[in-house]
Amino acid sequence: MGTMNKALLATAVSLAVSGTANAGFEQYRAGFGQSVHEVVGNVTVSIDQQEQAPSAWFIVLNTQAAGAALSATGFDQQRAQQYVVAAEQAQQQISSALMQLDVDAKILTTTKNLASGLVVNASADALNALQKNPLVTSVMPLYDSELYVADSAAYIKALETVESGKATGAGIKVAVLDSGIDFTHAAFGGEGTTEAYAAAFADQNMPAWPQGQVKGGYDFVNGDPNPIDPPTGGHGTSVAHSVTGIAPDVDLYAYTVCTGTCSAANQIAALEAAMDPNGDGNLADRVDIINMSLGGQFGSTQTQSGTQYLIQRAAELGVNMVISAGNDGNVPFRVGGPSTTPNALSVGAMTHPAALVGAFNSAQIEGETVAMVSAGFNPTFDFAFNSAETPLVLVPGDYLACDALAEDADLTGKAVLLSRGVCPFSQKVLNAQARGAAFVIIANSNPGEAPIVAGGDGTGITIPTVMITKEVGDAIQAMLLDELEVSYDISSEAKSGAGAAAGFTSRGPSMDGLLKPEITAPGTDIMVADVGSGTGLAPATGTSFSGPITAGAAALVRGALPDRNAFEVKATMMNTANMTVYREPVAINPEAALAPISMIGAGLVDVEKAVNSPVAAWVYSAEHNTRQAALSFGLQTLSEATSMTKTVSLKNFSDEAKTYSLSISDRFAEKTETAALSWQHPATVTVQPGQTVNFDVTLTVNPANLPDFTLSNGVTWMALMAAQMMDQSEYDGALIFNDNSTDADHDLHLVYHIVPKAAGKLALSSEMADDQIAMKLTNTGVIEVEPFASALVATSPADPALQPMHDIRAITMDIEEASWCSTGYALYPTFHLEGGVNHLLQGNFALDLDINNDGVLDYTMNTLLVTRLGPTYDAFPGVMVSFNTVYGTLSGQLGDVYHYAGGKQITLESCFEDVGLTAADIGGTFTARFRTDTNSYSLNANFIADQVIAPMQVAFSPEVGLVSELPVEPATDAANADDEVDTAVEVLAPGESAFIMRDGDDNRSFVMMSGQAEAVAIANYAAPIAQPTVAAGQTLSVNENAAAGTVVGQVSATADFRTAITEFVTLASSSDAVMLQADGSVVVANAAVLDFEAGLTEVQMEVAVLDSNGGVSEPVMVTVMINNVADEQPEVTVSLTTSELLIGSAAGTVLGNVSVAVTEADASLVSVSTNNPLFKVENGQLKLARMPVKSDVRVHTLTVTATDSSGMQGSANAQVTVNKGSGGSFGIFGLLLLPLALLRRRTKTN
Repeated sequence: MGTMNKALLATAVSLAVSGTANAGFEQYRAGFGQSVHEVVGNVTVSIDQQEQAPSAWFIVLNTQAAGAALSATGFDQQRAQQYVVAAEQAQQQISSALMQLDVDAKILTTTKNLASGLVVNASADALNALQKNPLVTSVMPLYDSELYVADSAAYIKALETVESGKATGAGIKVAVLDSGIDFTHAAFGGEGTTEAYAAAFADQNMPAWPQGQVKGGYDFVNGDPNPIDPPTGGHGTSVAHSVTGIAPDVDLYAYTVCTGTCSAANQIAALEAAMDPNGDGNLADRVDIINMSLGGQFGSTQTQSGTQYLIQRAAELGVNMVISAGNDGNVPFRVGGPSTTPNALSVGAMTHPAALVGAFNSAQIEGETVAMVSAGFNPTFDFAFNSAETPLVLVPGDYLACDALAEDADLTGKAVLLSRGVCPFSQKVLNAQARGAAFVIIANSNPGEAPIVAGGDGTGITIPTVMITKEVGDAIQAMLLDELEVSYDISSEAKSGAGAAAGFTSRGPSMDGLLKPEITAPGTDIMVADVGSGTGLAPATGTSFSGPITAGAAALVRGALPDRNAFEVKATMMNTANMTVYREPVAINPEAALAPISMIGAGLVDVEKAVNSPVAAWVYSAEHNTRQAALSFGLQTLSEATSMTKTVSLKNFSDEAKTYSLSISDRFAEKTETAALSWQHPATVTVQPGQTVNFDVTLTVNPANLPDFTLSNGVTWMALMAAQMMDQSEYDGALIFNDNSTDADHDLHLVYHIVPKAAGKLALSSEMADDQIAMKLTNTGVIEVEPFASALVATSPADPALQPMHDIRAITMDIEEASWCSTGYALYPTFHLEGGVNHLLQGNFALDLDINNDGVLDYTMNTLLVTRLGPTYDAFPGVMVSFNTVYGTLSGQLGDVYHYAGGKQITLESCFEDVGLTAADIGGTFTARFRTDTNSYSLNANFIADQVIAPMQVAFSPEVGLVSELPVEPATDAANADDEVDTAVEVLAPGESAFIMRDGDDNRSFVMMSGQAEAVAIANYAAPIAQPTVAAGQTLSVNENAAAGTVVGQVSATADFRTAITEFVTLASSSDAVMLQADGSVVVANAAVLDFEAGLTEVQMEVAVLDSNGGVSEPVMVTVMINNVADEQPEVTVSLTTSELLIGSAAGTVLGNVSVAVTEADASLVSVSTNNPLFKVENGQLKLARMPVKSDVRVHTLTVTATDSSGMQGSANAQVTVNKGSGGSFGIFGLLLLPLALLRRRTKTN
């Protein structure tokens, strides 16, 4: 933008907007790419009522639980009993109070070990009222979860630990919260017969514990003491075998909490039971490790969910909580809770070390190479088929092929196309195989989704299978239905699948930004115990199995390192994990890229390295109340260069000191090349035996060097696009610790992860221009912004009691023409929040409308995770939409949601007709309630975090534009009109400003906003004009001796956007050395007194400002620090006691005294020297440095120089005469030379 022409500043701001740029809402909307109207269309959708509410509520009481009696010295059972009695009394009181509030309320269970509380179902009104009870600390929602080995043991280097005898898991208790355990299976030391299983399953009484390795448990699903895994289950048995496959001698405890889903109430009951397996009230027998291969998606670190609250507490009491990260794939933030609980160890999945996968040499259909994946149960991955030898046909009958095919269906020698869905993949393939099929192609049933690995029990399958996308499948199906031949050529070669992150493993970080998952282990093709089979095994895939493999590894580490607590065990495992994990198997793609830290955490479990590590390192996070072995910075929105410091703790468990060299290793070279990140840390760190040292690591991010940030919550969240957006945005790597005394160059590490986002920032101000006020908009951020105006509906003050992401600060509203709406118009309300939101599942953001102003709410707009609408929308994981319904119903239409990850602005969309409006309503006003809810799945107003109720006008946005120069009077002739320059501004670069032009007839308040801006600029004309303010705590500085007129700096002050600062005034000053000028600049006024040594070290000025509205600010003290400049020489004085001496005088002879006065402030004497080597200054005395000789006879002029610590030098001169001495007298030197002289004489006479 060019320099403003001062000659043009002749008119007021309120001129017509003609000729200015008014980008409007359209450019904002276009910046988010695809629309839900393009991808999904205008459809009416409904959501299951059960999706709306938590399954139960956890009421936390303010009395202590038994766990509070645990300490480092043991368990105080007497104190615990006192706590339990108090907890039970409080529970009884709250139960009575709850029943009075809601006669239909139900108490599902109570807790007393991890926390004092109750699990209940009750009405929203009763729960809200109960929160006010002094016995209640909080009321937390509970959500149900879904259920998500020998080669693996070698892969994670557990065999070395077991076979060496360091640890086998003996004495370590592992609780499995799952579908139960088939304790009759031979894998656990059971009888190993189908008869034994049948008998155990039929008997629901308590088994005679122990049953092999299974020492106890309970079935919380059926409410009986027999936790046998049912025939319809099997998941828990497989999980338990994954644990023992790594740690063969652990003691298992089986807690049944899952059937198809895993009830949150059951999970809480099981967590409680695991803290006291024998139920005697003494928690000393609590388990060491709890495995939970269950969860959801898009997990949060917030322990405001009851289950996560107790998981966090269990870890604090010494239990390693090992929880699977989820199987929802490479989508940012999709890592599942409760693994995102800060203290839990969240486990991702890798490919199996010994498994083979199919690498396609050809994957052509109709001459095009298509996306294709081999089934996991294929009998071989070496196969080749083509249309010439194996014609492709459509499966006869139902496209799903779930039922046996007709007996007359002859598929001999044919390739068969069928569809995914409804029944197991293997069942489909077996049905086709039974009619002679040689090859099966399964078309994915989810639009837009890549092919997945078809898994399951492959028993009896003898033919290969591949999967293709739904779109390719649909095209093939259409050709076959038209009886057209489909040409294809598909050939595969078996290659090792080792070394890669599993394609299904859920990607992090958590929605709050904490690094999750934190570690990874094999999670594909795991051979595990088959429930009810006695001795049989079956393959299993998922983080459900990488989790228990890691739990087994944790058992070995705890056994080998008994002196480490649960946090230290977790840290040790993360410190020593193998970071060499790729996105895809290197055997298939030798150029495969490394997997990002947000998929694998610290890397692949390495048990042998862990049990031999003498140290552990971690970082304490006060925000998350956890000690994690990672430098996790989360998503950071930055409008200026910013430094972030974390303190690393390094603990030495060995009996000798350890020294490590430290270095940062970036994960990806292209990120290093951006130079956006810089680090400060010690070069080395030493920790003594048995000690812990702390040191700081500082990361500085220069947002100006960051790549474009495109990660949004819109429809562009489709899996592949979202992954690419995160790849572009995140930075990761590790702080490497290298012990130079070992052979390795990477002894341990702390991985680092950050998602830095460069942001624009907008600020309103005004200035005086020819005695008129000109309003300006300035971009104070680091990236370009495209500002536009949106109509202001309401503002709300900050509420420190709320989480910033749920705190509404302003509401704006836009309407736009919309061709997809039958009315032709759409409504766009925008929430402006105090804090940024990484993903919209961190809360619910809703608008309720009373369109006829009768006091009854008519319509609602809610943010909604679109996959909640059913499998039809599975292709859009993480996509948020606006769900627009009649108030109180769960059926309606979809609109877009506009929000960038980390942003403070959330915009919803609805067609007019979907909220009861027509074009005739434009210009009208109705009542609106804008609200937030911490419960992201809530679609009602039962629990409101913050709300703003205000009248809202249905109107187009104010016409506001930006210009680089204020306009002059319009040209009066054609010649001058041709010379007019377009001064419209559409984009503001960092640091640039533009003048705001608005329609003089439109006095509505507005907000200048932008998709790139993190702070909006609010022009609220309805608010009282604020008094100007001078920023407090301002400090300037100037060097002493600076010349008069030198500009010291500028005092910062602000005024209401409708006024301009007209004058800065000084009310008082401690010195006239500097002065404040009317424009706010501080200059040197009296250079003569600007003397640090004279005692002027600072000047205090009491400052105020005046504005154009007659406002006066409160006075503020501004400090000008006087910088000391080295300018005062030391004063040197030489006082001779003798000015003459004779040759032969002794070295060290004192000639006089030297005194030095250092006059430079804060300086000290460094040295005193002379320029004549015959003399020296020592201890304030001038001395002979050596004995004078004949050649020294003369008058010596010497300079004594003193140097102070500031580098200033002072000197003094003196004269000393050296004489030969009196005649006939040899002097000392002559006496010394006498023998030599006599000898010479004798020599001459000979």
